[in-house]
Amino acid sequence: NVDRENELWNQAVRSGLLGGIQLRADADDFTALSDNFQLLNMPRYLLIDRQGNIVEAFAPPPDQRDIKDWIDKHLGNS
Repeated sequence: NVDRENELWNQAVRSGLLGGIQLRADADDFTALSDNFQLLNMPRYLLIDRQGNIVEAFAPPPDQRDIKDWIDKHLGNS
């Protein structure tokens, strides 16, 4: 998250509204992340395997129907 409204974001995280793993980046970190992961918009979902390799750079959001099947397929678990 790169919102300038730091406290609003912190409140949303604490309240559990956002769910999942939430990360925040300052401007320098965001520049490095966008260069390395080709981040063009937010939010952005990646599928990363246990070895840290990017399996899918444009993964669907976690609330997508049948997401578990999609993940299993892309990780070779099916």
